[in-house]
Amino acid sequence: MCLEECDEEMSGGEAEPSAPMLAMSAALKDLKKRTETHAAVPLRHVQKMHDMSVGMGAVCAKGEAAKATPAEDLAKAATAQSEALTKLQTELSATQERLKKLESQPAPSKTVLRVLAKTADNGGQEPAVKLDPVYDAMGKVDPIATVLKAIHAQGGRPLVE
Repeated sequence: MCLEECDEEMSGGEAEPSAPMLAMSAALKDLKKRTETHAAVPLRHVQKMHDMSVGMGAVCAKGEAAKATPAEDLAKAATAQSEALTKLQTELSATQERLKKLESQPAPSKTVLRVLAKTADNGGQEPAVKLDPVYDAMGKVDPIATVLKAIHAQGGRPLVE
């Protein structure tokens, strides 16, 4: 806009434009040229990025997809969300039915079964192991031989539980 005013002023009624007016006009023309150059640079980069993306396999929106209006896009998105919501509601109701069935079943028993030996039938006390002492050649009690004899008599079961 300033450039247009400068041009009008220069072509207007004055015979000779003043030196400051010429300097300002030249500066504005230079600024306009630089602005156009800098504005074109990002567009070149965007186009280059687009071309590289298409080269790597990206699909460019052409035809009907490129002409779609925001209202059509919103309608498509709303339809997709509605379908997804319907699917989630169906899954939720199925999950709630399964939960009701599980809750209606009786809880498993919390008791622990234990296998008892036949000797536990009389109150759980096994008869005390009778240790017959084993004597060595000197007539003294041999404790190791006594314990071994008791283990063999028990059939390999431990003497103390």
